[in-house]
Amino acid sequence: MSVDVIWDNEERSTLRYVFDKHWTWEDVATATLEAHAALDAVPHRHVAIIFDAPPNVRVPPDTLVNARRAIGSSHSKGYPLVFVLVNPLARMIVSTLAHISGSIGAQMHIVDSIAEARTVIAEHAAKV
Repeated sequence: MSVDVIWDNEERSTLRYVFDKHWTWEDVATATLEAHAALDAVPHRHVAIIFDAPPNVRVPPDTLVNARRAIGSSHSKGYPLVFVLVNPLARMIVSTLAHISGSIGAQMHIVDSIAEARTVIAEHAAKV
Protein backbone atom coordinates (compact mmCIF):
# COMPACT_ATOMS: atom_id res chain seq x y z
CA MET A 1 0.00 0.00 0.00
CA SER A 2 1.28 3.48 -0.85
CA VAL A 3 -0.31 5.18 2.17
CA ASP A 4 0.48 3.85 5.66
CA VAL A 5 -1.28 4.89 8.84
CA ILE A 6 0.84 4.99 12.02
CA TRP A 7 0.58 6.52 15.46
CA ASP A 8 2.96 9.47 15.72
CA ASN A 9 3.25 9.31 19.51
CA GLU A 10 2.88 6.83 22.37
CA GLU A 11 -0.18 8.67 23.74
CA ARG A 12 -2.00 7.96 20.48
CA SER A 13 -3.07 11.57 20.24
CA THR A 14 -1.57 12.09 16.77
CA LEU A 15 -2.14 9.83 13.78
CA ARG A 16 0.04 10.08 10.70
CA TYR A 17 -0.70 9.12 7.10
CA VAL A 18 2.64 8.43 5.41
CA PHE A 19 2.41 8.80 1.62
CA ASP A 20 4.65 7.10 -0.89
CA LYS A 21 5.65 9.04 -4.00
CA HIS A 22 3.18 7.04 -6.14
CA TRP A 23 0.02 6.92 -4.00
CA THR A 24 -3.51 6.45 -5.35
CA TRP A 25 -6.97 7.43 -4.17
CA GLU A 26 -7.70 3.73 -3.60
CA ASP A 27 -4.74 3.69 -1.18
CA VAL A 28 -6.18 6.71 0.61
CA ALA A 29 -9.59 5.02 0.92
CA THR A 30 -8.02 1.92 2.48
CA ALA A 31 -5.84 3.99 4.81
CA THR A 32 -8.86 6.07 5.84
CA LEU A 33 -10.77 2.96 6.91
CA GLU A 34 -7.77 1.92 8.99
CA ALA A 35 -7.46 5.42 10.45
CA HIS A 36 -11.16 5.60 11.37
CA ALA A 37 -10.87 2.27 13.21
CA ALA A 38 -7.81 3.56 15.09
CA LEU A 39 -9.60 6.80 16.02
CA ASP A 40 -12.64 4.88 17.25
CA ALA A 41 -10.39 2.78 19.50
CA VAL A 42 -8.90 5.66 21.50
CA PRO A 43 -10.66 7.61 24.28
CA HIS A 44 -9.46 11.05 23.18
CA ARG A 45 -12.00 13.65 22.09
CA HIS A 46 -9.62 14.90 19.42
CA VAL A 47 -6.70 13.30 17.59
CA ALA A 48 -4.41 15.39 15.41
CA ILE A 49 -3.85 14.07 11.89
CA ILE A 50 -0.60 14.53 9.98
CA PHE A 51 -0.51 13.91 6.24
CA ASP A 52 3.17 13.32 5.48
CA ALA A 53 4.16 13.41 1.80
CA PRO A 54 7.67 13.18 0.35
CA PRO A 55 9.07 16.18 -1.55
CA ASN A 56 8.69 14.36 -4.86
CA VAL A 57 5.10 13.25 -4.25
CA ARG A 58 3.01 12.72 -7.37
CA VAL A 59 -0.42 14.34 -7.57
CA PRO A 60 -2.83 11.83 -9.13
CA PRO A 61 -5.66 12.74 -11.52
CA ASP A 62 -8.87 14.22 -10.11
CA THR A 63 -7.13 15.22 -6.89
CA LEU A 64 -9.23 18.28 -6.12
CA VAL A 65 -12.52 16.35 -6.40
CA ASN A 66 -11.26 13.30 -4.51
CA ALA A 67 -9.55 15.35 -1.81
CA ARG A 68 -12.69 17.37 -1.18
CA ARG A 69 -14.68 14.14 -0.89
CA ALA A 70 -12.08 12.70 1.52
CA ILE A 71 -12.09 15.80 3.70
CA GLY A 72 -15.88 15.79 3.75
CA SER A 73 -15.86 12.25 5.13
CA SER A 74 -13.18 12.89 7.75
CA HIS A 75 -13.61 11.45 11.24
CA SER A 76 -15.17 13.81 13.80
CA LYS A 77 -12.24 13.23 16.21
CA GLY A 78 -9.63 14.00 13.55
CA TYR A 79 -8.36 17.54 13.89
CA PRO A 80 -6.34 19.60 13.39
CA LEU A 81 -5.31 18.35 9.95
CA VAL A 82 -1.65 19.13 9.29
CA PHE A 83 -0.17 18.58 5.83
CA VAL A 84 3.61 18.19 5.50
CA LEU A 85 4.12 19.28 1.91
CA VAL A 86 6.93 20.92 -0.02
CA ASN A 87 5.62 20.11 -3.51
CA PRO A 88 4.21 23.44 -4.83
CA LEU A 89 1.29 21.85 -6.70
CA ALA A 90 0.25 19.77 -3.68
CA ARG A 91 0.49 22.83 -1.42
CA MET A 92 -1.69 24.85 -3.82
CA ILE A 93 -4.33 22.12 -3.92
CA VAL A 94 -4.49 21.79 -0.12
CA SER A 95 -4.57 25.57 0.26
CA THR A 96 -7.48 25.76 -2.18
CA LEU A 97 -9.28 23.00 -0.30
CA ALA A 98 -8.81 24.83 2.99
CA HIS A 99 -10.42 27.94 1.50
CA ILE A 100 -13.49 26.10 0.17
CA SER A 101 -14.04 23.65 3.05
CA GLY A 102 -15.64 25.89 5.66
CA SER A 103 -15.05 24.94 9.29
CA ILE A 104 -12.92 21.93 8.32
CA GLY A 105 -10.71 24.23 6.25
CA ALA A 106 -10.06 26.33 9.35
CA GLN A 107 -8.50 23.23 10.95
CA MET A 108 -6.13 22.63 8.01
CA HIS A 109 -2.47 23.69 8.16
CA ILE A 110 0.35 23.31 5.64
CA VAL A 111 3.91 22.99 6.95
CA ASP A 112 7.35 22.04 5.62
CA SER A 113 8.42 19.34 8.11
CA ILE A 114 7.25 16.80 10.68
CA ALA A 115 8.86 18.94 13.40
CA GLU A 116 6.80 21.94 12.29
CA ALA A 117 3.66 19.76 12.19
CA ARG A 118 4.25 18.71 15.79
CA THR A 119 4.69 22.36 16.80
CA VAL A 120 1.38 23.32 15.17
CA ILE A 121 -0.32 20.41 16.96
CA ALA A 122 1.19 21.39 20.33
CA GLU A 123 0.02 24.98 19.85
CA HIS A 124 -3.46 23.75 18.97
CA ALA A 125 -3.57 21.48 22.03
CA ALA A 126 -2.56 24.38 24.28
CA LYS A 127 -5.60 26.36 23.08
CA VAL A 128 -8.15 23.57 23.57
